[in-house]
Amino acid sequence: MKKLFILILLIFLIGCGKPKTNDPFDGIKNLKRYYSEVNLQLISNRKTSSYDLTIYYDENVGDTVRINEDRLYNFKDGSLVITDIQNDKNYEIKSDFDKIFHSIFCHKYINDYISEGKNLNELKKMEYNGKIFFELPIEKLEFNSYYYVNGKLLINCELLTPSLLLFTDKEGKETLKATYLNFYKS
Repeated sequence: MKKLFILILLIFLIGCGKPKTNDPFDGIKNLKRYYSEVNLQLISNRKTSSYDLTIYYDENVGDTVRINEDRLYNFKDGSLVITDIQNDKNYEIKSDFDKIFHSIFCHKYINDYISEGKNLNELKKMEYNGKIFFELPIEKLEFNSYYYVNGKLLINCELLTPSLLLFTDKEGKETLKATYLNFYKS
């Protein structure tokens, strides 16, 4: 009888663990920390500029972009501090161009979408370059100009991680393409 009681108690305790949700997007909701290599392409009528970047996000530290081995851009509380690694110097700047590097942090777009009362489970699927993605429309760009009017974040349907960030101009032509490679979250 005692063994039966212990067995029933054990089964009850195991079954009463933290309730699991069936929401596949739990992994990208409320991202607190992530890391990714990013290939950023800025596309204009004249040329395409490409940057190989590494981005780090930590809610306590801010958004950090590593450009090659030369520089770190740290965005926190509305300021930008650039660390010149080669010369071991830090300086704070205010430049509209540098905001483009800040625009590739995907957690802002996901959080904005959710805070507007929208549900990630209702995202539409779309095809891009022969692959299927969930499309998260971006309605609030950090800055507006002729070249960056509309945006969308494409989420990998299998891994449920960000794959591409696309901005278009007023005519619908791609002007920014950020490809997330090796996206890790913790």
